[in-house]
Amino acid sequence: MALFGRDASSLRAGRAPEVRNPFLDTDSTIDDTEQYDAASIDIGTKTNPPRNRNAGLPGPNGSLVARGGFEIRAQLWQDLSNKLLPPEESEMMIKSLEIGADVRLQRTYVEGVYREDVDEAGVVLKVGLTYLPGANKPEVTRLEEISMAGKRPDQRDAIWRVNTAATLLWNFDVSSDLAIIQSDRTGEIAREAKMRLNSRAASYTDSKFSWKDSKKPSKSLIIRGKQYDPVTIDSDAVAIVNDLRVEGVWDIQATLIEVDMPSLLGLITNYKYLISTIGPGMSSTNASQVLETMIEDARRLCIRSPVLFRMSTRVHIIRSHDTRYGINHTSMFRTLTTSKGIREMISLSASYFTSLDPASTGDYRSQSQIKSQFLQMLILLLSLLNNKDLDEIKDFLESTFEIRADRQHLEIVFLKLIPLVSINQKVFLKAMIPTCAGYPLQDDDTANYGEHWDTFIQTLLLQGFVLPGTVLGLGRDEFSWIVRWPEKKGFHSTEVFNNLQYHGCHLRAINDIPPIEVHREGGPKEITVLLSNGNTVVIGSADVDGITAFSPGRYTVQESGSGSRLFDLEIQEIWVNRHIAQATRVINQVIDEYNKWQGQASKRKVLKMPGSKGTGHGFLKGFKGEGRITRHMALLNQDTLAIAYKIDGSKVTGLDAAGNIGSEIRHLNELLSYIERSMNDVDLRSFNVDKRELKVTLGSIRQNIDLAIREKDRIYNIPQISDEPIEKILHPDSSHEAGPEIWNDYHAVFTGPPDNLLVIDAKRAIVKSFKWLSAEIVEVCLDRHSIKYFATPLRRNEPIIQSDEIEERDIVILAGQYMILAVESEDNQDDHIDLSMTNWLRIKGTEEESKSNRGANRNRNKVGRGDIPQVRSCFC
Repeated sequence: MALFGRDASSLRAGRAPEVRNPFLDTDSTIDDTEQYDAASIDIGTKTNPPRNRNAGLPGPNGSLVARGGFEIRAQLWQDLSNKLLPPEESEMMIKSLEIGADVRLQRTYVEGVYREDVDEAGVVLKVGLTYLPGANKPEVTRLEEISMAGKRPDQRDAIWRVNTAATLLWNFDVSSDLAIIQSDRTGEIAREAKMRLNSRAASYTDSKFSWKDSKKPSKSLIIRGKQYDPVTIDSDAVAIVNDLRVEGVWDIQATLIEVDMPSLLGLITNYKYLISTIGPGMSSTNASQVLETMIEDARRLCIRSPVLFRMSTRVHIIRSHDTRYGINHTSMFRTLTTSKGIREMISLSASYFTSLDPASTGDYRSQSQIKSQFLQMLILLLSLLNNKDLDEIKDFLESTFEIRADRQHLEIVFLKLIPLVSINQKVFLKAMIPTCAGYPLQDDDTANYGEHWDTFIQTLLLQGFVLPGTVLGLGRDEFSWIVRWPEKKGFHSTEVFNNLQYHGCHLRAINDIPPIEVHREGGPKEITVLLSNGNTVVIGSADVDGITAFSPGRYTVQESGSGSRLFDLEIQEIWVNRHIAQATRVINQVIDEYNKWQGQASKRKVLKMPGSKGTGHGFLKGFKGEGRITRHMALLNQDTLAIAYKIDGSKVTGLDAAGNIGSEIRHLNELLSYIERSMNDVDLRSFNVDKRELKVTLGSIRQNIDLAIREKDRIYNIPQISDEPIEKILHPDSSHEAGPEIWNDYHAVFTGPPDNLLVIDAKRAIVKSFKWLSAEIVEVCLDRHSIKYFATPLRRNEPIIQSDEIEERDIVILAGQYMILAVESEDNQDDHIDLSMTNWLRIKGTEEESKSNRGANRNRNKVGRGDIPQVRSCFC
């Protein structure tokens, strides 16, 4: 028993036992006197506490903007968490540690409220869950691999399944005044479940739970003279499955998607605040600032909630009946918002959008920019809706926002505007084609990725979409107009669709919406940002994601302006529940010894000691805590910018972190008491165990628990400041900035076999001359026409070779917001001339030479030097 002897010697010497980090080298001792707050946060003193400088924007009293985004997000999450507190199950926690099958748990609910006793009047619900964890990329990647292999997902434990299923009895929403509104639907669910049982339309095939297990309710529950329809949630009747459509018939079903709470909650509350302040109530400057904050929330959401932006997640959202977004805790999934809640929020935005009319203010540029940013956020929220909720507002979307709102069309729009990725090209194609094209792609069908890609692009054309490309991907002998599928790695992200253009009907608003920018690869090497302390600095574009994700390390920032001094922005990570981890490590070693006693006690007949009444204790599994809880501090020259907390990499509030530590403390105390009680039923001398040393070891566990209590109290006492080091990015990529409306009408069709030609009816001319005005802007003059065009290449991640982009005598087809560059095909036949597409340039502006109005009304039907004729062009 060297384990007990080592800790005992420390205590006999009057020293606290060494607290070792089990994740580090065994000689690495963690001292409780470590300086947690290198930024000089002195808990309990009044010496320069961190100030919250994230005061928000000017706004009406009590609004989100006036009160500050950080405070309102924290308050909303605290209110929501209080409404989702599960009942304490101390006995159940101990049973869950007993080795054997998953412990069955049943609870009865009336009007969504838990009753202590299971009531026979309650109908047992069949609950189906699809759970998509998405806190970090490794977990999301593992989820995609499980889905590819068709494996059964992890069923969690009975407590998690029952607590999570119980939350489905409620709907939650954030009202326009930013209060949490909850509505119960237990009675409705109970009545539908009774109808199912009465009709016996569904049979239970679960190995643990059958239809016979569910007693047919004969009467409702009467409480104080009022009749209620109770329901019972049985852990054996709650299943986590990959596909809710094919794996059962459910009374309640939901798709649970784990997201980053601060960024999604910030996005929702800012959106609600924006649409509730209509017209004169908010200036263009303030509206733009709120939208920039929302864009920053969206960027953080992309970085911290990777599961939302996986191509394979789209099908789960689309087909779900009840889509819920929230965060995962050890004991349950906590819902933050639902597809229905987002739908209702979008439906309230019409008044605000119609107020964004440049003609009413005369401020075309700022209003157009705000309109573009608003639509960008609208599209992101639309991507979170399931089919049912999208159908509810389809007509509203088309009439208000000029966006086609049928599912297939919107999924194609999401390709253009939302950064979706997959682990490889096979997963990408298998998820994208069924979602956007409407036909399945089997495993055996992905052998020739290039052929499926070509077919998919042709399908997009039938839907009214054309995909622009660059000289690096266009110009093949066949399908010169289709961007070539890369031979080695293929495409596994939607970045290739950033310039997708729609021409199918008059609802073309999506062409003016810029893609949501997340990562800065291929863009500028340095970016100007506003920090949470109000300072403006320049940082490397490669460092933005690391700082946003609170990844530990030092990042160089440069003061903006004439001074240009360099500073270190340091992210520190502190393991705040390490004492819990140490206590867990020791108690699990005690459990190993405990199981040996239980296994040998019956053989030696020492299970009962004199005077003992016997015991029902069994073997125990190792105790597992809430996960690694860390505090992350962003320091600029030892000045604290932000403090955030994470649980196993997922960002949470400080209250959540402290609450989880408190839960671990309670469970450890319960387990410790259980083991101490069982010690009285075993003659430890039969196992050569020194009972005094064992008690000392258990005492060392309690000492670590006491240190954990101190750390929990420390979290509560740290002053609240911003939880984001970067307030917003001031100078994102400007290639899609709002400019003058440019649109050249065209019509495009694909002839299909045997010719396989792309036919475009559009304005067509020849390049007369061109001049590069900068590294990215070229002035183009067309033969026999007086209009000058200013265009920019589409390349992002490759250097621009100007001589490749355009040449004199190139054929130009003006299509929508672009000019297509082409040459005559080498395989032309005598009866017709085909073109080979070589490049696309985005038109940024035009300029027409001044000319006299004299004689302008003569010969109006003739094509003049300022007019470009419509011509039919055929591309091989």
